[in-house]
Amino acid sequence: AYVSMNCLVDDQSRSRDLIGIDDPASLYTEWAKHASWRTQNRLKKIIDPMAFEQDPKQVLDKLESAAKDLLKTIDDMKAGPREAQHYEQQS
Repeated sequence: AYVSMNCLVDDQSRSRDLIGIDDPASLYTEWAKHASWRTQNRLKKIIDPMAFEQDPKQVLDKLESAAKDLLKTIDDMKAGPREAQHYEQQS
């Protein structure tokens, strides 16, 4: 499925809803790669342009933002299956 190449927009993947449906070995591996790719690109956007002597709060905010997908993925994987969300409304 298509997901945006822009790592700064909300994650569009629905891997969380596939726990208990897809093969865990494939799902968790692909999901980990996706979350790592997003995190890596977000970190790169910090590393490359960041000058020294930044405001500590801004540095912390940037790191938390960069890590949020990875931390959410870890939490979701540990939580295990849940009822899948339906994205189409029934008439």
